[in-house]
Amino acid sequence: MKLFLFIRAMAAATLVLTVSAWAQSAADPGEAARQDARIGALRQQLKKDPNNAQLAFELARNLSFRNRSAEAARQFERLLKIYPDNADYLLGQGQNFLWGNEPQRATAPLRRALRQAPRYQEVYLALGQALAAAGRPAEAREIYVQAVRRFNRPKLIVDALAAMDAAASAAVPAAPAVSPPAVAAEPAPAIVTATPQPADSLPQPRVETTSGLAPSVSSESAIPRSSIELGYARETLSTNPYAWRDTYAQYVRQFASRTVAIGRITESSRFGLDDTTALAAGYLPLGEKTTLFIEATVSPTHRVLPLHTLHTQFNRVLADGWGIQGGWKHLTYNNTAVEVLDLTVERYFGAFRAAWTILPSRSATAGSASAQRLQLGYYYGDGNAVQLLVASGREVDKPVAVDSVIATDVRTVYLFGQHAMNSAWVFVYGLGYTEQGATVRKAVNTGLRFRY
Repeated sequence: MKLFLFIRAMAAATLVLTVSAWAQSAADPGEAARQDARIGALRQQLKKDPNNAQLAFELARNLSFRNRSAEAARQFERLLKIYPDNADYLLGQGQNFLWGNEPQRATAPLRRALRQAPRYQEVYLALGQALAAAGRPAEAREIYVQAVRRFNRPKLIVDALAAMDAAASAAVPAAPAVSPPAVAAEPAPAIVTATPQPADSLPQPRVETTSGLAPSVSSESAIPRSSIELGYARETLSTNPYAWRDTYAQYVRQFASRTVAIGRITESSRFGLDDTTALAAGYLPLGEKTTLFIEATVSPTHRVLPLHTLHTQFNRVLADGWGIQGGWKHLTYNNTAVEVLDLTVERYFGAFRAAWTILPSRSATAGSASAQRLQLGYYYGDGNAVQLLVASGREVDKPVAVDSVIATDVRTVYLFGQHAMNSAWVFVYGLGYTEQGATVRKAVNTGLRFRY
């Protein structure tokens, strides 16, 4: 949320401040000294932690504010070698060229940012400014018109379009202000974690359930958005004539980068018995690098599925692409309860994420068990992802027959993902194979998500 407000404030300042206002601010020796001190402090921090992308990004932005565009460009180049598809870094690089009076150079990274995050309003704004300053007003106007239509007439872009049209009608070449915004005080730090997720501005929390019905929830650079998803999953069992079926409807509201609300209704069939389950979940940031996830479900029928569940999990971002997650889940069935712990170590590298999870579980009737899970994900384009999950061990968190929860040996291979067909529609899919005790389950799930 802070990053979104920060970038939005910079974009607004760029539109309303003139070059002379910026020059007057830059001439203030006290302010210049404070900015230089900030830059020096960031350089010292980077010497101690050279792989910290958050510090590198903040340094690049501060250098850009100080009109030291060549130094800022080197920082952005360093970041983009590691995260070439990060929309925030591409936007920063484009704005740096723009503020350094190189609008033609600014257009390439800004167009790349637009391809990676087509719902990122600030990219449209900066690209329109760059095209206008480069003497390409027709292309700039086209970009502004696209943004006005896509984002329901956002004020910043509507104002930029109106100013361009007014300048054209007066036969005056359009020349929007492209200098760095005047900063009356030290700029607010950008909230960028040490492990930026490729194709999106920030690493986003993922909603992953044992059924796999809710793949990644992603955002495009912290722009608020919603999605509605309908899906169906089916699992055949080698030891039972009744297939497991799930039909679900899900709503997700993204309020900010790491503030997400999720609601889902699922109609399930197990062993010929039908259950209905309602789910409410959400992500909430606890500081710059920690995110809390909470999920609760309730089933008014609970013939086979749990009466209710509660799951809490903390996600902590570490340096150099590393992260850890730890959580606890409680499931209440008709005749027993199950406790499950989860501990995950993950690492992002380039467009990939690798994770290892251990899952100890226990119930009063089935005793204790433990399983582990390996996962590899590849992220591409506008929130697209494909992931492979392999798990093995013993677990007690699923019934294998009516009215019983027992510990069984489990081995699972699951391939799942999502692919955007355009900016609004996303296809969700999954294929799985599980050996649980003497039972073999083969699963397939599909879904269609509408983003708006």
